[in-house]
Amino acid sequence: MKKKFDFTAEMKEVQVTINNPENDFLEEEKQLLEKNAQRIANLNKSIDLLYDDIKDMLKFLEQYKLSVSQNTIDQAEKFGDAILERFAQRINARFTETEQMIAKAENLICISPITFYILIVLLLVFFSFFIIMIMENAEILHSELVWKTILYCVTIAAIGILATMYVFKKIYK
Repeated sequence: MKKKFDFTAEMKEVQVTINNPENDFLEEEKQLLEKNAQRIANLNKSIDLLYDDIKDMLKFLEQYKLSVSQNTIDQAEKFGDAILERFAQRINARFTETEQMIAKAENLICISPITFYILIVLLLVFFSFFIIMIMENAEILHSELVWKTILYCVTIAAIGILATMYVFKKIYK
C-alpha cells in the first residue's frame, strides 16, 4: 500500500520531434500523461492519508467497543426483565380467572346441546309410556296391548331423536 508510482522517468525518455502533425498529437498526449501522473501521485497521497486515518479509527473503536457492548447488554437485560415481568403478571391474572371459572363450574355438568334435546325427547317418551300404561290398567290388561304400547313408545323415541338430530344439524350449518 505504501508503494508510490513514479512516472517521471518514463516521461523523460519520451522525445518529441518538432513541426510534425503527429508530434502535436504526441505533445498533447504527453501533457495529458503528465497531468494524469500528477493526479495519480495526489491520489496515492490521499490513499495513504486515508489508510492512516482508518487505522487510527480502528484503534479507537477497539477501545470503545467494550463499553458500548456492556451498556447495550445492560439495557437489553433490563428490557427483557420488564417484558418477562409483564408476561408473568398476565399469566397470573389468567390463572386466577381460570381458577375462579373452575370453582364455579365444579357443580355443573357439561353436556352438548344435542344430548340435552335428546334427553328431553326421551323424557317425553317415558311420560307418554306411563300415560299409556295408566290407560291400559284402566282397561283390561292384555299382553298384546302392552307390546303395542312399547312399540309405539320406541317408535316415538326414534322419531323424536332423529328429528332432533336433523333439526340440530340444519340449524348449525
